[in-house]
Amino acid sequence: MITNFLKVAKSVCITIFLIVYSCQTGQNISGQLDGKYFIDLDMSEQLEIRTSDIFKYVKTIILETSDECIIGRVSEMQIFDMKIYILDRIGRSLLVFDMEGRFIRRIGRLGRGPGEYASILDFTIDTANKRIFISDGRRIHKYTVDGLHIKSVQIEGSIWFSYIQYFDGIIFAANRNPKEDEKLLYTISSDTGEILDGYFTLADNNMGWNGWAPDMVFFNRLHGTPKYTRIFMNTIWSLDNMSPYITFPDENLPTKLQLEEIKRLDIIDQLPKIQILPKTSSITNYVESENLIIFLYSKQLNNRHLLYKKDDKKFYAANPFINDLVHNKSFPLNVKCRDESGAYYEVIEMEQFFLYKEHLIENLDKLEHLLALDIEANPVIFFYEFKYE
Repeated sequence: MITNFLKVAKSVCITIFLIVYSCQTGQNISGQLDGKYFIDLDMSEQLEIRTSDIFKYVKTIILETSDECIIGRVSEMQIFDMKIYILDRIGRSLLVFDMEGRFIRRIGRLGRGPGEYASILDFTIDTANKRIFISDGRRIHKYTVDGLHIKSVQIEGSIWFSYIQYFDGIIFAANRNPKEDEKLLYTISSDTGEILDGYFTLADNNMGWNGWAPDMVFFNRLHGTPKYTRIFMNTIWSLDNMSPYITFPDENLPTKLQLEEIKRLDIIDQLPKIQILPKTSSITNYVESENLIIFLYSKQLNNRHLLYKKDDKKFYAANPFINDLVHNKSFPLNVKCRDESGAYYEVIEMEQFFLYKEHLIENLDKLEHLLALDIEANPVIFFYEFKYE
């Protein structure tokens, strides 16, 4: 009955069909436990969901392509003060565009001198003071949002840090290759580089895994409270008080024995083995708005969207997730960030774009310009406006 209803009412807001499902089943398969959201991914109801169920419309942002701003890969993106900040680890640069996609400037540059970084692994923004922090693994470089270098500090100790997140006056830094006696996450003074505190151990929070990991560990980075998780963690942590925000049953994850067997392999062989595991390995593309949490979770070569409606305390695995606002195909949304209004920003690299370029819907924003793009163009950004919040 519920399946037939959903087929007829695909255009109805997801709020409606979540309520209908709840009433018909009488189940509450997700709820809050001790102040945390508890989600059993193995029990999630799978159903077809369309982007038009959730979003009003899509706006297209075509990034300028020129010799000054060629992007190798969008590793991370944040929207602040009507500017688009794009981290390109391949091109080792932090680029700034306006909301129409026009290139504005680079923040910092490669080198060994003042204001220069040896590499660029991550960046984070202090919105209150309009400051940008860049990590090159062992140093933190501080700039104004206009690109003026303020200072660089050496991080104490010998740990190599990959990702950083500014929050509440301090820098949270993720240990790139944690050892048994080290923590997974540290807090660091942005003024001195002093390590202030450490959190989580491999054995207790990550089942001993310190091998291959996805690109990011920080989510919901700029608007709202940032979140932290790592591959094979059963918890998404909130940085405001370092408390569990979303927890998953241990049964959702591989066992330590399975991971120990994978760790014995060469690093090049680890990822294929992780991808075929019958359990969830990682949470990525996590974005949260006032009433909705959406993220991707990987399981046996599949990346599925998990949608959690806070009002109803219900969650659903989109299978398939049809993007009928862009191309009517089933591709996971590559959501990178949100803005102050809660709207989502998806990044489409040209390799993926050309998989469905011929299937773009007729009324898509800037369709003519999209069809004229070639494979050498910079990525395209799609802005999704929510139906409700």
